[in-house]
This record gives sequence, structure tokens and C-alpha cells, in this order.
Amino acid sequence: MVSLAPPDVLRRARGPNLAVAIMVLVATLVVLPAVPVSAATAYDEAIDLTFPIAGTYRYMDDYHHWRGGGTRRHRATDIMVDYGEPVYAAMGGKVDFITGIETAPPSWGYAIYVAGDDGRRYVYIHLGRQDGPASEAYAPGIGLGTRVERGQHIGFAGHSGNASASAPHLHLEIHDPRVTDPYGTNRMNPYASLRAAEQRGDFPGVQAESEPEPKCHAFAGDWDGSGRDGQGWWCDGAIRLRTASGAELRYHYGRRGDVPVVADWNADGRDTVSIVRRGSWHIREQPGGGAADRTFTYGRVQDGDVPITGAWNGDGKDAVGIIRDGEWHLRPDQSGGNGTTVFTFGRISAGDRALIGDWNADGADTVGIVRGREWHLRHSLSGGPGDTVYIYGRVLQGDTPVMGDWTGDGIATPGIVRDADWHLRHEHGGGPADEVVRFARP
Repeated sequence: MVSLAPPDVLRRARGPNLAVAIMVLVATLVVLPAVPVSAATAYDEAIDLTFPIAGTYRYMDDYHHWRGGGTRRHRATDIMVDYGEPVYAAMGGKVDFITGIETAPPSWGYAIYVAGDDGRRYVYIHLGRQDGPASEAYAPGIGLGTRVERGQHIGFAGHSGNASASAPHLHLEIHDPRVTDPYGTNRMNPYASLRAAEQRGDFPGVQAESEPEPKCHAFAGDWDGSGRDGQGWWCDGAIRLRTASGAELRYHYGRRGDVPVVADWNADGRDTVSIVRRGSWHIREQPGGGAADRTFTYGRVQDGDVPITGAWNGDGKDAVGIIRDGEWHLRPDQSGGNGTTVFTFGRISAGDRALIGDWNADGADTVGIVRGREWHLRHSLSGGPGDTVYIYGRVLQGDTPVMGDWTGDGIATPGIVRDADWHLRHEHGGGPADEVVRFARP
């Protein structure tokens, strides 16, 4: 079953020229035709692989540690094991490079390079011992051009090459031409992927638990700067967007556990998707994966804070905020610090869904909540009863509320997402949908 934006914050639309709509727990994304349909995974993101060791081991996140006396970063994960511990293929593929078969192993020792079925390259280094035979490093039948299957025995851990003075371990690298790490190389940090494999029990010879259903957030945003909002999904980092004219964009940004937010960060009239990871906001000003354009810390999402964005002062540029149960803490800019506007409205912990939007086309966003079937909208950034109240949808039965400027008139109006169908109203109030758009999650 798909989980749709728990205490979601539904995002808004702004003035006529700066439509910005959206939802709660928002994920913001921008659809630009020039962006490829598929984008890269973040360098530190978890990918699907089998843990390459079946016996006793220990490891840590040492990707950023210094090596070579402080001359280079590690850019790999070392899995400490006993000498001779069998090593298994994390991903199926073809051995496209192997050392020490016909000549002595190089300075980095016995190593197997596998061109993976997923387009990445998996590198297993320091196998065997430098002065030992290849049979102590490689499993029988492993050689250049060998096809290996995921979970297949391919070698034996050791300390060959420049690890000769170290304890035995497997040095695991993952190369991905679609990824750029903080050091400008096309490598992924294996740590998150190894942890994920552990958590689902994906070890050689063990039937892994099935992947849990992704947590999905539905939201709206002006992805192309047209002034009208389209639809969007974020499911554990997988993003699918549809503009109001029907153009689609898919890419990947973030990972399981992140909270997506939608915003127009630079007042160009286009919404983009960023993520909040614990208390750290990772801002993307253009659509697509890769590293954040900038980061800052605000709130404690890990403790239940709900991150939100909105053009609080009507200048077309979104700022940030958090909801801490019923307290709304709004910042005037895109940075950390204390909330400069604080008020109480709704009870998020009791199941209220937060709404953000420009309800009257004045260019400034205000707040609202959905409580059961009732939509309560405030016309100012303050607490009190809803200034506009109506009933729409069956939120208690699983409908997900969203807000968007569906017509381009600068006013954010309601919508509900029922499975893959988006039921959109063109004015505030209950009644049948004025428009139904079918747009399924990724």
C-alpha cells in the first residue's frame, strides 16, 4: 500500500505571474524540457545490491577519511574480515579487469573489476596477499571476461598491495558515470547501500526480504513557469512530474527517510523539488539529481517537525518554516535561525493536514489545514478560526489533499488525490471536481 504524505503540507499558488502551488510535506520539482528524462543518483544514496560478505565482518562510513598520509580521500568502504573470507559479487555483471593473473599484482594488489548489470562498476580490492598466488585471491573460474551473478563467490579477502601492513579487509568501490561526489569523481559511497542490504537481509545465499513499499508524497507545482500548476510525485527519491500542459519529467533526488519540499527559491516562477534530511535542507534550484546547490539547518524533522515553504511576504521568493505540532515557525528567508513569525493553528499531531497557498491572488502565501473533511483556510499568518471553511473529498478514507493554481489565475484551490486520479476544484468550496487528471506515482 502506498503511503501518501502523512502530516502533509499542501502547497500553494501565488500571484498570476508567479504561480507556486503545492502540498504538504512538499516535494518541489521543476520540469524543464532540456533536462534528460532520467537523472543521476546522489553519490551517497542507497542502491540495490547484495552484501559482499557472508561471514563475520565490521565496517564504518570511511568514504571521506584521509589516506596516503593525508594526500587523498578514501572514496570507498573497507569491510574488515578474517584473511581468506569469501567475497561475493554485490551485483551481477562481467569481469572487465582483473590484476595479477599473468604478471605480479600492481601496487593496489589483487583486484576484480565488474561491469555491473545496473550500469555501475563494482571494484573489489586487496584480495589475497601481495606475495601469494592468484588462487588465494580469486575463486576458481574467475578471470577476464567471466560472467558473474549477483551473490556469486568471486574471491577471498586479504591485504594485498598497499594494504599489506593493514588488517585483512575488502576495499569496495562503486563507480557510476552519472554521479559526481564532493571530490569531483564518479564514485558512490557504498555505506548506505551496505546498510540497506543488511537491514533487508540481502546476504549471499540468503533470501532477502522484499523491499518495503516506497513512501510517496503527492504535490502540485509550476514546473515550467507557465503560471499554472501541474502534478507531482516523490517516492523515496524517485520523482515524476507533469506540467499543466501534460509534459512529463522523471528523475531522482533524495532517498528513503527524506522529506520533500516544493518551492520557487529564486522568484523565477518555477517550482523545484528539494529535500529535508533530518534538520538539514538540501536545496536544488533546478530540476534533476546530483548535489544540492546549497544547504542549511532548520528545525528537527527527525523529532516530528514538518518542513514547509511559502512566499510569506509576497515577493515571489519562497522562504522556509516548520510546524511543531500546532505551532507554525516561519523564517523570512532561506536559512536557519529562529522563527520570526510564530503562531498556533491546528493540531498536526492529531491528524490535521497542513496547507500553504495564496487564497486571494495577492501574491502572499498564508496557511490552512484539512481536518477530516473540512478545509480551514486562514487569510493571514496568524492563529484563529478558519476564515474560509468548506468540505471537499474523503480525507479520512484515504484521499490526499493538495493545493494548486490549476487555472493560472493566481489563486490556489483544492484538489484531492485518490489513487492515480487527481480531482481538482477551480474555486474554493465543495462540489464535484471541475477537472480530473490521471497521473500515477512512479
